[in-house]
Amino acid sequence: MNSKQRKTPGVYVTEPSAFPRPVTGVATALPAFIGYTEKAPDAGQVAAGLAAEIESMEQYRALFGGGWSGDSAGAAPILYESLELFFGNGGTRCLIASVGSFADFAGDLVKEIGLRPERMWEGLAAIEAQPGPTLLLAPDALAMADDDYFPFACAMVQQAAQLGDRFAILDVPGGGDPANRTPALIDAVMARFHAGISPVGDGRSFGGAYFPWLKTVIGGVRRVLPAAPAIAGIYAANDEGRGVWTAPAGMSVAMIEGPTIPVDADEQAGMNLPVDGLAVNAIRDFPGRGTLVWGARTLDGNSDDYRYIHARRTLIYLDQSIRTGLRQFAFAPNDATTWAAVTAMLSAFLTDLWQAGGLFGATASGAFTISCGIGSTMSGQDVLAGMLRLRIAVALIHPAEFITLDFAQQTAIRPQPAL
Repeated sequence: MNSKQRKTPGVYVTEPSAFPRPVTGVATALPAFIGYTEKAPDAGQVAAGLAAEIESMEQYRALFGGGWSGDSAGAAPILYESLELFFGNGGTRCLIASVGSFADFAGDLVKEIGLRPERMWEGLAAIEAQPGPTLLLAPDALAMADDDYFPFACAMVQQAAQLGDRFAILDVPGGGDPANRTPALIDAVMARFHAGISPVGDGRSFGGAYFPWLKTVIGGVRRVLPAAPAIAGIYAANDEGRGVWTAPAGMSVAMIEGPTIPVDADEQAGMNLPVDGLAVNAIRDFPGRGTLVWGARTLDGNSDDYRYIHARRTLIYLDQSIRTGLRQFAFAPNDATTWAAVTAMLSAFLTDLWQAGGLFGATASGAFTISCGIGSTMSGQDVLAGMLRLRIAVALIHPAEFITLDFAQQTAIRPQPAL
């Protein structure tokens, strides 16, 4: 336990804390962006292999320069414009893992093949060791050929699953080509995405994908950009305004003219409920409402537990917050007093979350349970081995994804009572 000391000459009084420090919720929307920057990282400003945290485009320009001004007819680095979308849609801070300069990008780009992937893989490895990020994006990776992009995208999701503290936001290759606007071509794009991302494995709930890309106007220049950076900003705005436990869907996308490819309800149905469960979230135009994010599913769409993005991200938030809160009990006696203190601390944290609307249940006891002690979570051998084990069950909020209306027609003529 923490304590504070007051000193008087020759007398030392220790005042131990009567209660453990409360659990403080960790940040939920700190994305890490991997990509090329105008200037390579300055060793005097950003240590090699470490990401730089920024809170504005002004900070970005001071560290990394501006956007691409070279030939835009082919592939181009888009990290700068992606960050404009992120901040313009509610993002407040992020991490930048620069993998090289624009000159490096030009050297890595092979005509008619795509971007060589080596630097992007190095950036992904570097961000793995970086503490703090809760979202993972790599917009420049979409300049790779599909055979290089899909293994990289799978690795992003697998890193998120292995670390358990972040969520990968992906875009569907081909979503930026307006020619892919017919149902048959959309189906072909989805089939290619499913085939490429299927090796992701069991950790698929740690990633979500979006389709199509977005038509933007940034700095007076019209460009087509992937949606993931705007989605990361929307996550940040959603978490701040409504809480990480609410679905980041039904929200408008700013700084755009609209989606590159129109998606209707029938096309979205195939994206939402594919046989293999690799769901893709649609971005759609609605008359009078603008362009909205119209989906909130992870890549594990067949799972009842981890189907929804906010469910997975809420569990990440709970896991990381509780782990941080429990550090104060390292080396505390593994006895009933400690178990009671841990239970009380976690109960207060989860009760606050339930009162904020983050857990489902008419009462706090119906929203979560905490078990800690011999006979429930530990054996005598666990105590001797110094293992303090807890079991926490929470009831997460699920969205009203499908709204059904039942209408019954009532006749205007009522039957006359029998004489």
